[in-house]
Amino acid sequence: MSAHSRKNTLIGVFVLGAMALAMALAAVALGGGWGREAFQVVMVFDSSVKGLSVGAPVAFRGVQIGQVTDIELIFNSDNAGIITKVNASIKSDNITREGVAKHDLLSEMMERGLRAQLNTISLLTGLLYIQLDFKPDSQLALADIDSPYVQIPTLETDFERITREIEKVDFTRIASDLQGTLAGLNQFVNNADLQDIATDLRQTLAGLNATMRQLEQQINAIGPDVRKVLANADNTIDAVNTQIPQLSNSAQSTLDEMQAVVKTLRDTIAALQYSVSDDSPTLYQFNQAMTEVAKAGRAIQALADTLEQQPEALLRGKQETP
Repeated sequence: MSAHSRKNTLIGVFVLGAMALAMALAAVALGGGWGREAFQVVMVFDSSVKGLSVGAPVAFRGVQIGQVTDIELIFNSDNAGIITKVNASIKSDNITREGVAKHDLLSEMMERGLRAQLNTISLLTGLLYIQLDFKPDSQLALADIDSPYVQIPTLETDFERITREIEKVDFTRIASDLQGTLAGLNQFVNNADLQDIATDLRQTLAGLNATMRQLEQQINAIGPDVRKVLANADNTIDAVNTQIPQLSNSAQSTLDEMQAVVKTLRDTIAALQYSVSDDSPTLYQFNQAMTEVAKAGRAIQALADTLEQQPEALLRGKQETP
């Protein structure tokens, strides 16, 4: 082969290599969004990732779309903090996009609250995987790391959140308060005065029970008599209610007759006054008799009025008018 041919061959190989390198660089530069066959993302966790290994699944709402490709610890000399950087390869073969796309799919999902979180594959094995989902209400926090890949924000696990809340609890103070409470309760229970009160209370309850039993026996004994008295009272009241109208009518008739008699007597007295002197004993006695008759008439009138207003007066007596 001539020198000229070898020169042309070297030039061709160089051009092909340059083209391949340019394509690789373009793939790296443009490989930050879903819609291509595969691309790399990075996630940073500030807690333990025990159970997560290279090859662990990356899932979006339970559907596996990739896997972990690298796990690296980063130590910060300024604050002695340690974080874990996890790289993952994402494939979009099983993701279909619809609607008008304003950005690449990954950027759009990041704007809508895409977050990464460690989840347990199995409680028995303790293996972990990375779960992607939308958490728009969560805070967007990106770690300051050096990486050429798009960083997906991460969230603490539910267990980590519970652990963090438990760590805030002052168990020492709670234990001290509980110990003091138990000591006070023990002192109260073992107090001699309390024992005396308990004894007195038992005696009081025993006496009360005995009294209640006696009262119950007495009530049972007088119960039939009380019921009999009530029955007789009901019968008496019914009888009185039946007789009151008749008594009232009779009293009214008697009153009318008495008034007629009084009127006749008065007329007779008026006639006799013309023939009998004022100091006559007979006239005096007669006037006295007429006065008594008038009083009797007024008494009968009062009785009739009372029976009319208070029919039960014959049974219970006249009630005082308030």
